[in-house]
Amino acid sequence: MELPVIDLEQYLKIASQRDGDYSANEAADIGAGFGKLCGEVSRVLKETGALLVKDPRCTAEDNDRFLDMMEKYFESPPEFKRLQERPNLHYQRTIDAIKLASEQNRSLWRVSSTLFAHIASDAVLKPLGHFAETPLASKYPSICAGESVEQELAVINLKGNKGER
Repeated sequence: MELPVIDLEQYLKIASQRDGDYSANEAADIGAGFGKLCGEVSRVLKETGALLVKDPRCTAEDNDRFLDMMEKYFESPPEFKRLQERPNLHYQRTIDAIKLASEQNRSLWRVSSTLFAHIASDAVLKPLGHFAETPLASKYPSICAGESVEQELAVINLKGNKGER
């Protein structure tokens, strides 16, 4: 099966138009453009369950580097891959999320990026540099990256119950 390709160039062009001062009609046209493109993504995902995304900001070298990295990872021994497991984060629990979404008559597809990686669960996230000294810095307390991911997964119903695998 040949996967449909969604070219982000159109999205980026429309997104760049959103940053100006526009009349209500122009803003409606921009919104309609996004709606049409997003409708196409939704249709493709409903029909095929998968798609390819072409991003003009990514070079062939970026793609090759990513593929090389993935091949190297999957060729590594199982004991190395086990070091990357984070069962306490529950991010591999999509079956429950699918069942719940079905029961709630919500969409069963999610958008993800192959460029996202979660490696350093113990890394501390906190405001840096001059941001750490602004009055708003107190609104962003330090948190471990893994805990932050766990909170986000809970918000989108992908986090399992504590103690479950």
